[in-house]
Amino acid sequence: MILCVNRRPILTRYRRPILTRGSGVDRPSDPRPKQSIQSDASKLSLNERRRITELTQTLTNRLTSLDFLAGRPPSILGRDIEVIAILLRLGYSKGWLLPEDYFEFSRQVFAKLFHSLDGRAPEGSLQARCRLDAHPDDFAAALCSSGLSAAIHAWALAVPRASQWALSAQMAFSTWLGAGRVPWVWKGGDPAAVILRTQNIVRQAPSPHGGDISDASAIERSRTTILRRGQALHELETALNLKDIDEIRGEIEGRSLVAGDLLWQGQRSYCLVARTPTSEEQDVEVYCLQDPKGTAQFRLQYVVPVSAVLESHTLASDIGLDERRRQELFALLGELRLLPTAAGPGGV
Repeated sequence: MILCVNRRPILTRYRRPILTRGSGVDRPSDPRPKQSIQSDASKLSLNERRRITELTQTLTNRLTSLDFLAGRPPSILGRDIEVIAILLRLGYSKGWLLPEDYFEFSRQVFAKLFHSLDGRAPEGSLQARCRLDAHPDDFAAALCSSGLSAAIHAWALAVPRASQWALSAQMAFSTWLGAGRVPWVWKGGDPAAVILRTQNIVRQAPSPHGGDISDASAIERSRTTILRRGQALHELETALNLKDIDEIRGEIEGRSLVAGDLLWQGQRSYCLVARTPTSEEQDVEVYCLQDPKGTAQFRLQYVVPVSAVLESHTLASDIGLDERRRQELFALLGELRLLPTAAGPGGV
């Protein structure tokens, strides 16, 4: 695969690690990262950088179109997702894509794959296609691979600086929810091969801000945490969907919100509070993760903070949430709330 701008190659073929069989364990023949990518983004002109952004937007639009997602054979769709994940991480790593562009493209793809096809129904394309397929297990098996699992994980591991807390929060939460709704995407292939491929991608395309994890045990812990949190979120989502949202609102006392708080809004699914409302404000600005517009405003009296649901033992008992899941979700909420604090004044 060669990506060219103004007839000048800027990205040559991404090289997967060549795996050899031995003692039942996949091992890379050469663990050293290949130096096949131009690393100096400063050599790109403004026109070339704009062209890269436009080309990436074209690829993103293609991958997120309803016709494409509905008709693509699962084995080819899995490869398509793997390629766009690697391309986006490479573009961000090498400075070809600005951080805000990288995360906007990622948000668009994550929204269609994991959140909602049309911005209304809380079900992404992978979840919907698997549910509607005559043989859902065969669909999942055809789509998944160790390469896809590694690419998705490496994609999720590239996070922005703390000053861009909103991007970081949306990316982290989208990762968790996606892993909860379609966990088989994260579990494709041999676990050892997934870790080796993830290491290879991270080493070839390191995050520009540093802080990458490349140790095998750290990668496995990260993957386990993502799956555990995803399962907790999906179980909560499933349980809340069985209850009338007006009934839930009626059992909540007080709605003191801060930036980074997670909300449950029924058909709008999960949302993140974008900005801490003042005491005089009656509306709250939120990021709607499944809405292509991205942001919305809700009347304060109609929002349902997830923290309030968890703190209500009556509600938690009614929806069948055990203590282990409650504590996992509390930890998740605490991490989201810390991001705006870490950003400090003026963080976006």
